[in-house]
Amino acid sequence: MANDNEISILNRILSYEKKAAATFNKVIPTENSHDRAVWDLVGIRNDHNQAAGKLDHAIRDLGGNLGPNSNVQWPDVPSLKNQKLDDNRETVRSLMQGEQSMIEECQKAVRSGNLGPLSKTLINSEILPVLKNHVDILSQYV
Repeated sequence: MANDNEISILNRILSYEKKAAATFNKVIPTENSHDRAVWDLVGIRNDHNQAAGKLDHAIRDLGGNLGPNSNVQWPDVPSLKNQKLDDNRETVRSLMQGEQSMIEECQKAVRSGNLGPLSKTLINSEILPVLKNHVDILSQYV
């Protein structure tokens, strides 16, 4: 069984992923659904949901239990409603800030020395590259 620190770290990152998915879900406009920016937001939300599923499986595979959602910080972002993403740079900056916070959290987790090889690989190969791609996608709208 993995050490409790590893499971705790993965649970914390899982909380970030869940919070991010919920935030993107809230931000996705109900209008302009054919707009490329909307599809970018939907894709990012889906990526966060997929990462949450992978982390969920990793925690269970390590013999751990899913912990309560950590009190992770994610910028408060208002719903775009009928606005276009291009017209709301402040929202985009907040979303980018959240993604960058997650990148920092993942990098800190890898550096901690408390992750086994499979958890490190999951974060380095599957989660971090996607988060960095999210920042690149969002930077198009700033």
